[in-house]
Amino acid sequence: MPPLLEKFLAFARRDLLIASRYRGTLVTFPITLVTELAGAYFLARAIGAGFRPDGFDYFTFLLIGSGVTQLMVASMHAFVSSVRDAQLSGTMEMMMATATRPLTVMLLSATVLEIDRVVAFFVYVGCGFALFRAPLHAPDPAALAVVLLLASVMTISLGLLAAAIQLYFQKGGAAVWLFATAVWLLSGSMFPVSTLPAALRSVAKLLPMTYVVKMTRDVLLVKATLPDLMAPVLILTAATALLLPVSLWVFSAVLRNARLRGTLSMY
Repeated sequence: MPPLLEKFLAFARRDLLIASRYRGTLVTFPITLVTELAGAYFLARAIGAGFRPDGFDYFTFLLIGSGVTQLMVASMHAFVSSVRDAQLSGTMEMMMATATRPLTVMLLSATVLEIDRVVAFFVYVGCGFALFRAPLHAPDPAALAVVLLLASVMTISLGLLAAAIQLYFQKGGAAVWLFATAVWLLSGSMFPVSTLPAALRSVAKLLPMTYVVKMTRDVLLVKATLPDLMAPVLILTAATALLLPVSLWVFSAVLRNARLRGTLSMY
């Protein structure tokens, strides 16, 4: 087995063991899931069938928007929680002192976390369609894979920046909260971007998450294919190609600084 794959599986086993210690989640997760979906469904019913944002019925519009937003925000929060938990347990310095490069450790952990959140996204959206009989077209597999891959790389990049803020300022949670607020307001997850004031619409067009939300809706609800998504895919590819190296450099620089100052385990 390749050493990198072996390390990846070790991180996956670690996260499974940690999850197995919190068995209450097996009870609270489905309750929370159904409650959130029911809230979205009854909100859509209260608003009425006449409201069709971007041509979609409101429940499916909200279902996809909320699912994508939760995927990205929860992933970023998991990055911060992972760093903070390691600081609290005193294992942060030990992880960074192993033979594996610290950046490789973080990226392997990030990949495991992102796979977990993508699975949670499919569970959330799948339960929404199944329980409330929302209309769903068979998506184009290639288009869906590209959109989720780009969304995952973007989320890992943002998660690394949030983890760097946690290491340097011990305020990674606040950064994620600010990010989540901006995403809920500007990305079109809860209401169309077209309803925003002109100034905010301009800001929304600069946010990669706006394109992720729209592309995911197009793939799942109108069977968009890769040629249909070429323009937003190119925009998001350029954004990830720019942001990922920056986030890797920032995290590495903050990590080196924390090791030199002896503040890796400060929280």
